[in-house]
Amino acid sequence: MATRPRDLPVPLSHPQRLLDDEGVLRMLLLAFAMTLPLATLAYLKIQQTRLSYAMSEVRGQIRQEEENHRTLLLNRSYYQRSEEVKAFADQAGMLPRKEPQAPGAP
Repeated sequence: MATRPRDLPVPLSHPQRLLDDEGVLRMLLLAFAMTLPLATLAYLKIQQTRLSYAMSEVRGQIRQEEENHRTLLLNRSYYQRSEEVKAFADQAGMLPRKEPQAPGAP
């Protein structure tokens, strides 16, 4: 008498192995579910740090530009005053004297 495949006994270790594999997959899924938010937080913290460094550089450049602008305004004010004094002296008929040096000029 020939045995058919359905007549063969099912090994008992096979269902147990499926349960073990399912447990391993669940643990991997849980580990992935926990590490994804942590990895996202770490990435965002790194980006925040990079942005902070970039903003520091931009603030430094802005301060430097403001200082240059202030210096230019002071020099412009000095030269405008000098021109006004010259014009008044010419109108009043005064003789010119030696020109004063601009601040920061050699």
